[in-house]
Amino acid sequence: MRRSGGIVLASLALAGAALANKLDPALVGSWTGVEIPVLFQVQSGGTCTIMNLQGTCATSAGKVTFTTSAGERAEYRYTIKGDLLTVTGPELPQPLIMRRSGASPAEVQPGAPRTGKAAGPSQSEPAAAAPSGKGTIFEKESWGVRLTVPAGWRAGEKDGMLLIGGESEAGLIIVRFVQQVSREAMLAEYGRGLHEQGINLMPSGPAQDWKAPGGQAVAGELAGSGPNGLQYRARAIGLFSRFGGGLIAFGLTTADKYATVKARTEAVAQSVSFKAVKAPKGADLLAGRYEYVYVAPQGGYTREAKITLCSDGRFSKGGEMSGSGSAGSAVTNHNNGGTWSSQGDALQGQITLSYNNGQRETLPYRVSQDARDRSAYGAAVTIGNTKYQKSGPGNCR
Repeated sequence: MRRSGGIVLASLALAGAALANKLDPALVGSWTGVEIPVLFQVQSGGTCTIMNLQGTCATSAGKVTFTTSAGERAEYRYTIKGDLLTVTGPELPQPLIMRRSGASPAEVQPGAPRTGKAAGPSQSEPAAAAPSGKGTIFEKESWGVRLTVPAGWRAGEKDGMLLIGGESEAGLIIVRFVQQVSREAMLAEYGRGLHEQGINLMPSGPAQDWKAPGGQAVAGELAGSGPNGLQYRARAIGLFSRFGGGLIAFGLTTADKYATVKARTEAVAQSVSFKAVKAPKGADLLAGRYEYVYVAPQGGYTREAKITLCSDGRFSKGGEMSGSGSAGSAVTNHNNGGTWSSQGDALQGQITLSYNNGQRETLPYRVSQDARDRSAYGAAVTIGNTKYQKSGPGNCR
């Protein structure tokens, strides 16, 4: 499947570590991800659990190690400040931050119950979520989507995606809204599999039509290996909205926990209902012509970049660099193009550029809400690390 954002897999990448000599008492307790629904529990005897994957933990010189029952090992650096635990490592493209959800050893007196201070709601918890008898209702107006998060699972938004993680069941469900999608594109994406952060999954068989109350859908299964040789399986379900676009639910876990995650992923997909998308007030459609111009503060060098995202799904890129004196000028990526698609909403998400030469790249985008970044055609958009000013519509005729 399309790249889902490296930090999304952090909870699974942590599973597989090494044994050290002692355990830092400050690490003992329960920790819950601030932006990612990952649960990390450490007992004073060294037994620990990551997303229901059991093993042993130990610490040494600012590093925490975790060994699974199968003997797979990995090592990560950690720091604790107040009730926040920050974990970094080679398989985590950005720090994983967790908040203590139980009392620290210093807060618990002998013979006293371990109640402690309950962690407050994560800042990434969806604002439009409400409890129900069978789980939590998640509703997002800019997607035109309503679904139910399974009971005992936590949900949070990250980079234009909804991440659902089990509190006592191992696994992660990634839900993505796709603004432009066809059955052919959905099947082609499924056929490419998932290749990210050392996890490589390919389809176990062709995708099949799948019954969903919300409309047409296709579904399939993927299998493969991850860091330290762990075996993973995934359930992928793509749902099509009659209002345009669609939703992808991708449930991922280790092979031995797959049956539970498959059932939870299918329950999420079965609960999905669509309605006409209402773009947030002041937001513009992503399609359009965009330009970026940089002039060196001391003069003598300029760089210009252009990208056009056509409403029909095509795109083109071009640019030019120039310098004074003998530096001359050069045209870069002139008329480099192909097709584009996006996931997320009218404010932020990810955009995938599929070039005519077969290359693909996925970049985050964010629509500026600063009035100073608006032109007569709409708001500026940051794609990757470049902020483009909107200079025209996306009709491309």
